Amino acid sequence: ALADVNRDTTGLRRLGMALLDRGEPETARVLLERTVQIDPGDAEALGALGEALEALGRPADAEATYGRALERDPDAREVLLRAGRLALRSGAEARARAYLDRLASLDIGPEQSLRIAMTWLSAGKPVAAVRVLEQARAGSDDPRLLLALGLVQGKVGRWADAARSYGQVPVGARPR
Repeated sequence: ALADVNRDTTGLRRLGMALLDRGEPETARVLLERTVQIDPGDAEALGALGEALEALGRPADAEATYGRALERDPDAREVLLRAGRLALRSGAEARARAYLDRLASLDIGPEQSLRIAMTWLSAGKPVAAVRVLEQARAGSDDPRLLLALGLVQGKVGRWADAARSYGQVPVGARPR
């Protein structure tokens, strides 16, 4: 039983993640690396470690760590989004597309679809953002998707499409 206590990394992981949230990535990194040494299969700790490494200006190490986290949990939504954003910032659009398409293939709902689309848009890739929003619209009538779609269509000069998207938003619609 004592050996099990020494292998329970819950406290270490939680403290590391709390420090990361407080803006202390170096201290968080140390705790999260220790967590992963004790339990190499802890996908949540690996994802947080990747975030700490990214905050410390170590993008290559962060991406490798995100990759290890995704080997253990291929459906880790936050890790897929972070890895996609990091790949876009480093100019690796094909890798970013793989991460973000994987995320979009999960049953994610309109909120996550908006996050993916805004990730593409902020990277200067509005056509990819339109693609994500159009796919999301096929499975949801959330008015936020129509508003975002209209916005992005306008950015790429598709004015008639933008007007149609805006026109489909029900009067007085409230996001869910």
